[in-house]
Amino acid sequence: MDEEEAKDNEYRSQFRDRWTCTPSRELTTNLRATSNKYMDKLRIARNSDELVRQKIEENLPHIESLSATKVKSLRNPCFFIFF
Repeated sequence: MDEEEAKDNEYRSQFRDRWTCTPSRELTTNLRATSNKYMDKLRIARNSDELVRQKIEENLPHIESLSATKVKSLRNPCFFIFF
């Protein structure tokens, strides 16, 4: 969206009155707001995932002592805990 807006601004200054399109910034206002909302949600989810990962890592010895089998390393992308 930023690149498209920059190109729109470039053409607007180059062609002045002949460039009669609605400015890109006006056309993408809702899309930018929605995009920002989803980016915020992804940031919050990433932070939450990291907090959970840290808490599990901190408590891994306790989790393993309660578990029938050893817990796979958190560095393994296929991380499962079996109780």
